[in-house]
Amino acid sequence: MTYKCTLRALGGGLGFLFFAFISLHGQNSNPVAAKQVQELMHKNDYTTLVALVDSTEASWKKAPSIEYFHDMYFIGDILIGGTTQEIYWLGRKALWNMLLKPTPNEYLSPQQFYQWKYTMFFEGAETITPYVDSLSPEMFASIRHDTFLMLSEYARQLHSTIIAGYRDKYTGGAAERNRFMQNAIDNEVQRTARRALSSLPTDHIQYLIDAYSHAPKDDAELKALLDILNVQGVDREKVMRDTR
Repeated sequence: MTYKCTLRALGGGLGFLFFAFISLHGQNSNPVAAKQVQELMHKNDYTTLVALVDSTEASWKKAPSIEYFHDMYFIGDILIGGTTQEIYWLGRKALWNMLLKPTPNEYLSPQQFYQWKYTMFFEGAETITPYVDSLSPEMFASIRHDTFLMLSEYARQLHSTIIAGYRDKYTGGAAERNRFMQNAIDNEVQRTARRALSSLPTDHIQYLIDAYSHAPKDDAELKALLDILNVQGVDREKVMRDTR
């Protein structure tokens, strides 16, 4: 089957805009060096890579912060470009680590938080690399199912985050900003989660077509995911038609 690069091309454009947006953060933090991760991957130094993932995870437990997503994403993104089963699944573990984190309780962090998760799917979990595309149907299906679980969990998080009937809380004037900072954070969490949920039915259309037109077919899982993502109307018809 021809290697599908549609998502990587699309995600690349989105990622460029996002990483430009957070460039100041990257300059002021101590991010994991991409060159270091790449060198370890090329050496097939699995033990050291596991230690790197674990130490990055430990940084969250020590001090939850948006910087964690920067480091864990770049580790996962590089490793899922690997060509061995162990390293590829370690990369997916890194993405799972990101996915299962709650929104950091920091002002202006929720928007970045959801951008990292958005990028994590487009340039990470949903990317059908040459390695993935060349796997046996059974192994491909296991990766596709893992992405099914990730998307399901992400949808669950969005639904559980949104408070029905929520109205923005009072945040005060400039002089009162510190006093009402938590209100500002709560407002941002709700706004960004609502935006993410509203785009969920359309964000993953091309992935669904690419992944579920690949052997082996799994119409039951595809239909379940369409329901979970709330894909309806012409988009649902397109997916069903293009995956026959």
